[in-house]
Amino acid sequence: MSHADPTRYVGRDVNDEGGVAMRAASICALAMAGAIWLLARMAPDARHESILMLVPAIGSAIGPFFLINGVRAGIRRRKYGRSVIEIERPVQGEPLRGVIRTDRPVEAIGRYTVRLRGEDIQGRSVATTLFKSVCFVPHSKVTSTEGIPFAIEPQNSEQSSANWDRLTAAKVRWWIEVSALTEFISYTATFEISELLRQRPDSDEVPWWAQADAATEG
Repeated sequence: MSHADPTRYVGRDVNDEGGVAMRAASICALAMAGAIWLLARMAPDARHESILMLVPAIGSAIGPFFLINGVRAGIRRRKYGRSVIEIERPVQGEPLRGVIRTDRPVEAIGRYTVRLRGEDIQGRSVATTLFKSVCFVPHSKVTSTEGIPFAIEPQNSEQSSANWDRLTAAKVRWWIEVSALTEFISYTATFEISELLRQRPDSDEVPWWAQADAATEG
């Protein structure tokens, strides 16, 4: 991320080359091998009653899922390279504008979908989505290496005031996801922009995602 220009926020795609998925597939394979090794040393009666019998079944069900996703993520990174997002500093109540660029061209066959999500992660194993907004960019009008422009609208007053307290919490994480269909491996990239949109605890400014009257309504 660059702070050289105070009017812009620059971030890189946080997706890896499938490393997490491949590690998960490896863990499944190791668990299956270990369970089979232990089961082979058990008496037949004990083997059929052992909970270890479930491990090969579960591993064979979810292992290929992780493996396929890991391979796809690796191919995707090599095909399109790493994406970069550049966002203009947000102005409260106006669209969040920016551009996403790729290292290599994306030959999209459908529109680009750009989503913004705000997630509450405080004390939860599964994040709760508090804010979401989406915009669509016609693929025929852009070249991904030059930039995919987007403008994401803030929520209306009623929506933003309903989640005001939770959205201003320190542990809300903000993400922008972009995707597009292609003939081979679909393009997707994810950027964390929490630093840009997270409300600072000591700030009394109305945040970008709130309409002008939300502060008084919430």
